[in-house]
Amino acid sequence: MPRHIIERFTVSLNGETAFEAELHQSVSASPYLLFYLSPEEDGEAVFEWQDDTGASARHEAAIETN
Repeated sequence: MPRHIIERFTVSLNGETAFEAELHQSVSASPYLLFYLSPEEDGEAVFEWQDDTGASARHEAAIETN
């Protein structure tokens, strides 16, 4: 079975890095990452990750502060 280990995970809020993690082989096969954001205004959160094969993914979500 080929490995696909996420090596880097970042979260940006309105274009600024809000959280980033570098993961290594010693991290659990299915890690649970918890972080808190306290946005002061509406905007966009961008979640990006890259694995050890060079593959990457990106997800965007609207943030509302109401």
